[in-house]
Amino acid sequence: ARVAATVGGINALNAWAYVRWGGQALGSAVRRESSVAERGLEAGLEQIGVHLEPLDVTAGGSSLLALTRMVSCALTVGLTLHLYFTNNFPLVKSNFGHTVEIKRWRRFTTFTCWCWLLMTAYFTSVVYHTQVRGAKQSTWLPALFEVCFATALLVTLVVHFVLVPVAKRKDRYRYARLMNWRALVLHYANVTMMFTELALSGIRIEANHWLFPLFFSNVYVIFALFWGHNTGLFYYFFMDYTKFWWAPVAYAGLFVAFAAVW
Repeated sequence: ARVAATVGGINALNAWAYVRWGGQALGSAVRRESSVAERGLEAGLEQIGVHLEPLDVTAGGSSLLALTRMVSCALTVGLTLHLYFTNNFPLVKSNFGHTVEIKRWRRFTTFTCWCWLLMTAYFTSVVYHTQVRGAKQSTWLPALFEVCFATALLVTLVVHFVLVPVAKRKDRYRYARLMNWRALVLHYANVTMMFTELALSGIRIEANHWLFPLFFSNVYVIFALFWGHNTGLFYYFFMDYTKFWWAPVAYAGLFVAFAAVW
């Protein structure tokens, strides 16, 4: 019941966001005669106020940008493979009283790893697009970068100012795990790569693209709720609705935090 209520609250929050920021554009879109299916996804996004246009993602052929992208690509792909094939995460005791072994695909059930996978997809795609295909412009890569940038910044801020201080005071073991080299790379190298990409690529953060990070983050929240419901595992204490009655308020707080980061 709590899962259903929380998911319903998230959907209501999304509906409010659509009305608040995209309602006027959406209303005009509904009145249009042409169908979204005929005009394609990009035209459909245009109708709700999300404007996409081809942009130069090479910064005029910058060699430094190409080099940093290849380094970031190697780091993201390498750590992703390392996380999958190594079994360095211990058995975790769930709220149900049994233990769950976090290995293989289960390593990628945290929001941090979701964001890391998204960064892996971005850097491999942009390297292939610019270095292999030799293309300069792209419509969707800038949008993907925007989501990666916003989520990386949110991850670093939450970990540094919330999870690490709480773990340091209450759970020394968890604090030690947050301080190992893998966690440090996942939680701090991510934002370093994103700021480097922002500075060198010149890709702009468009305010009307708020829909993309909002969709990504809400998909994870819904996934985390069902993951916690089925396994009893909550990686983030403020999302544990079985222990904290105010967890749904924390979800709304995450939405506000994400909007502030954006």
